[in-house]
Amino acid sequence: MAAPTITEIRFANNRYQAETQLNGWEGYWVAGNRSCSQVKSFVNGLFHPRHGLKEGELVSLTYRLDNGDDIDFRWYAKSNTSLDEMNFVVSIDGMSGWQPEAGAIGAQFYECTTLSQCRFYPIKIDR
Repeated sequence: MAAPTITEIRFANNRYQAETQLNGWEGYWVAGNRSCSQVKSFVNGLFHPRHGLKEGELVSLTYRLDNGDDIDFRWYAKSNTSLDEMNFVVSIDGMSGWQPEAGAIGAQFYECTTLSQCRFYPIKIDR
């Protein structure tokens, strides 16, 4: 699975979203209520490891809008019609696009800063 491309992101019902069709992982990337502005660029993806790189939470995927605001996407399963907050557990093991977060203090996070290399393996959804 990968971060959605800029052309896959749509604005509707006061939120940004991109649909995923990966078999068994059908769902939506959703970013909160904002006024409509064009998505300009990908900023980064953020991963918090639980068991090394083999399992952890995909915290967010951040994109920058034309107006300078950043929006943070989280993934929701299609079956989660109420958009309840859940943790999207993924693996980044063997994915070269992820690096330790620069300047991190305390808990170590990993980030990807290149959209084409922001890839991960979905594992499960946790509440």
